[in-house]
Amino acid sequence: MPSLLPLPTDYGEYQRFKLDSETDWPSIAQEIAGRHGLTVKSATRFPSGENPVLNLDGRYVIKLVPLKFWPLVIRREIDALTFLHGKDFPAAELIGHGEIDSWGYLVCTQLPGESFGTVWPRLATTEKPKTARAFGALLGSLHHLPVGETKPGGITWEN
Repeated sequence: MPSLLPLPTDYGEYQRFKLDSETDWPSIAQEIAGRHGLTVKSATRFPSGENPVLNLDGRYVIKLVPLKFWPLVIRREIDALTFLHGKDFPAAELIGHGEIDSWGYLVCTQLPGESFGTVWPRLATTEKPKTARAFGALLGSLHHLPVGETKPGGITWEN
């Protein structure tokens, strides 16, 4: 099977690929979704993000990271989602993860709502302090979750 994803040689090439509107994201999504028993009708790339993130029918998300540049990024996110599973915190559910064409990926459920970066500019000045406090409270609840004996992916988590 031919490669679905290129292996960029440098960061500039990676940035050009990431933003390339000609990339066949639906074929990439179908291949990855099929590996995890998911049937997908439509797949689109979210317009922003540090790495390519694909929206699958508004139900699932695929995050892709070139392992050549950031081998631990995907591992950290997998570990974080695994850690948060079953806890009283709004987090996506990890469906699966793997590697394709030297890219790491994870598949998870899609949380409802819009990204903070999309909503913030639309907020009235009077709404921003309340929203910032709510966001801070959410982060505070995350930081208060007990980590116990968790040793995800060789990452040191300190209390």
